[in-house]
Amino acid sequence: MLLATSLVAGAMAHMTQMPPEWMRAEPWTVDNWTVVEHGESLHQGDVLVNTTQYISPSLHLKTGEAHFSINPLTHVPFPKGDYAILGFEVTMVNAKTGKPTSLAEVYNHHWLLGTADSVNVLEPCEKNLFFGGGAEFRTMPGVWGDRAVIRIGARGYCGANLHFIRTEDLATNWKGFNDPKGSHGAAVKNCIECGYAPGRAPFGIKGIGLCSQLSDGQFTCCFSGSRCPVNNPMDLTRKSYRLQYKVTWTRDLFARKGYQSGVLDVGGGAVEWNVGPHLNNPPWVPYLGPRVHQLCSGTVCNTTKQFTVKKAGDYDQGGLCPGTMWGSYLHMHAGGISGTMYVNGVEKCTCRPKIGTVPGTGPESVGNEKGYTVGFSFCVDPMNKSTAVRLNENDIVTITGLYDVDEKSTRNLPLPGGKHGGIMMLFFYGVDCDPGTYETQYVCRQNKCLATPINGEFKTKASCEENCTGGVVV
Repeated sequence: MLLATSLVAGAMAHMTQMPPEWMRAEPWTVDNWTVVEHGESLHQGDVLVNTTQYISPSLHLKTGEAHFSINPLTHVPFPKGDYAILGFEVTMVNAKTGKPTSLAEVYNHHWLLGTADSVNVLEPCEKNLFFGGGAEFRTMPGVWGDRAVIRIGARGYCGANLHFIRTEDLATNWKGFNDPKGSHGAAVKNCIECGYAPGRAPFGIKGIGLCSQLSDGQFTCCFSGSRCPVNNPMDLTRKSYRLQYKVTWTRDLFARKGYQSGVLDVGGGAVEWNVGPHLNNPPWVPYLGPRVHQLCSGTVCNTTKQFTVKKAGDYDQGGLCPGTMWGSYLHMHAGGISGTMYVNGVEKCTCRPKIGTVPGTGPESVGNEKGYTVGFSFCVDPMNKSTAVRLNENDIVTITGLYDVDEKSTRNLPLPGGKHGGIMMLFFYGVDCDPGTYETQYVCRQNKCLATPINGEFKTKASCEENCTGGVVV
């Protein structure tokens, strides 16, 4: 049991071993995707861009079933070579109709597009591309403000950690722990929050199930192939869905200013954990991930982590460079109240979730599903330069996330209040790092020198400027 569970725990940020084959989705290669080129057009009236749509292979889900993929085995395509990404839009569609699906049908627990070379799901692709989020995926822009993700010598694909759960036909009664007691909202909440349910994850060592009351709210209850209790368990038919996204990009590498981006895990490496009334500093179990530092009253949980500004690098547990942070928000799940950033103890900004208002699973609910977290206000607003925050070396940046755990809460109805499992607090940010505080090489393009983290032609800007003439390297 401990052996199998330890492998599972690593499927999150700091895994050193690949989880067993039966716990992960089937591999995707770039050749499995459908690519649709939409041709050239003007972007914001001044930049000639290409728009490319990528449509994933079908993922097939039974009622109540989960899909969980691993970065090195799940390749997601992007353009090759040198280019700048000016826009990124993502959605989930029904494979048969091509129409967007509601979160109330297939819940997007999280999606993280980054490295294809490591099982660290918070590591960027080729050191400069990372897109991610969760249920807010349709309403939060992939590229913020008037910036661009600039790529040099890109190989044409990245990796993906995708976690989706189909929530149709859920059972609303069972005996014992987490019984929804006839409430459909409670059944949905338990299902999408990786809650314990009898028989949800029967796989394990010598027939011992991995989803136990001890692992309530943990990944061991909602890995690929696990299934929430449903009314018709003998119904083994599957619906098919596809992830699809559009990339707006240009070969003009100087059309927009590039930037450095990153993500900080306020959970300290746990990535997913639980909040609940009076659940202070959840018990540390080695095979269930690092200790989380949180304090909970009977109604609110406060999870806080500090990061020291020093140098870009470790993307999930630090890596904050000296420079100007011009955009940020804290990704949270249902029950999230707010995310606040402090610098040296001084509050700098706060972001809050947007909760959907349209019930049901119809097309009118898409992007505004009742009770779900469907968007966030920004903490540092990329469209409002006056909110930018200066970070200096050795500054202490503190990120605090608040979750509502009041058992009487109506915040996310029809999802009930109380404890929340499988929660995340990922602080996404964009920053203009000071020179020398992040890994930098240089290339000569369009008769100018351009910084790049990889595939550089020069080690220093001076050597680049000395040899970059007429747009070619001398």
